[in-house]
Amino acid sequence: MQWNGLADRIADTVLGDRFRPGDGHALDGIIHSPVVEDQALWGVNVWDGVSRAPQPARCVFMRNGRVSEVVDASQAVSAGMRVINSSGQTLIPG
Repeated sequence: MQWNGLADRIADTVLGDRFRPGDGHALDGIIHSPVVEDQALWGVNVWDGVSRAPQPARCVFMRNGRVSEVVDASQAVSAGMRVINSSGQTLIPG
């Protein structure tokens, strides 16, 4: 099945034959390109996939849609960065 657009390709890959051609647009507005705004997930617990327990109270810096740094939440956040309070949440790889 040949579809156009990111949402269509994801629908085709994830859902296989559950959609008819063009139905992948049901995901429009949900699937986005990477966020270009610098963000910090503040207070998040980070599980790296290797350790037995998550690292508590971390600040995850994201630049250009990718994780750039993980530090203790007590460190200062750069000016101009959007801070998202993520305390009580857990971030896992993938």
